[in-house]
Order: sequence, then structure tokens, then C-alpha cells
Amino acid sequence: MACSHEVTTGAGKFRADMPARKVPKRAWQKLSAGAAKGHRFYDWAVIDLTAPSPGAGSC
Repeated sequence: MACSHEVTTGAGKFRADMPARKVPKRAWQKLSAGAAKGHRFYDWAVIDLTAPSPGAGSC
């Protein structure tokens, strides 16, 4: 996705590159996206963009 793509998180709407900046370096993985002209390597990280459900964390 383009860094200028808008994503909605539990905290509101942001450009895609903004939440990614908060991911620690150790959370990123370099993975291959194989292609006809050879491997292409990209850095990937998983970010949970959902808002917590009401009452989450309460007993």
C-alpha cells in the first residue's frame, strides 16, 4: 500500500506511514515476494488497527 493511503485505527484516521513509524525495529521482517524476474524483498510488520471492544480488559 502507498504510504499516503489513509487507514482507520482505533485512534482515528491516519496516513499508512504514520502507524508504521511506531513499530519497533525488532518487529519488522524482511520477506521475499517471489516474482517472474526473481525475488523481491520487502520489510513487513503486522499492526493491529482495530479499536478495543467495549469492556475489553475488564473482568
